[in-house]
Amino acid sequence: MTRDYGQLLLVMALAVATACNAPAPSAEPLAAPADWSLTLEYRPSGMPAPGSFVPWITTIDSHGRCTQSVRRWSDKQDAWVWTEQPERTLPVAAVDALRAALEAARFDELPRYLGDRSVTDQYSFVLVRNVGGDEHRVESYGPAVLAWAETQDVSARAAQPGQRFLSVVVEVLRCMPSPISSQTPEFFERITRRA
Repeated sequence: MTRDYGQLLLVMALAVATACNAPAPSAEPLAAPADWSLTLEYRPSGMPAPGSFVPWITTIDSHGRCTQSVRRWSDKQDAWVWTEQPERTLPVAAVDALRAALEAARFDELPRYLGDRSVTDQYSFVLVRNVGGDEHRVESYGPAVLAWAETQDVSARAAQPGQRFLSVVVEVLRCMPSPISSQTPEFFERITRRA
């Protein structure tokens, strides 16, 4: 028994020595690469509801720069024109929350297409993540319908790609609201929580 006790003390001493020499974990968030960005594009359906035919694109980069382009009808030009909204700068915490949402959603594991691409009566979202020229693009057709259908299988909610996709959309909408008043983070959160 004395021999076992001696070995136990040796193992504990090695564990303490290793722990004392290990670097302390940093409370600082990991810095994003300088060229990190995420783009969310909204594409209205082929038969949009009144007020929802406003295509828009939001891009957020690692420095917190957030831009949004909105396509609207110009009576003056008698054409659809893209207009830039004023750029805003997000706090570091918002950019970190967005990166955390990407990781939690396992965004890079999502397939290129979600939903039925032949659907024309539902809007679509496109998310494009770019890090150092490495791009991952996911297009979701009828994302709210897809995510709602996934909630019917309560046991597999977290694994559902439509809900994972919408969790990233929610974070983007927290950073830069949609020009369409009904497209709120809360709206999409409610869809993914339905049982």
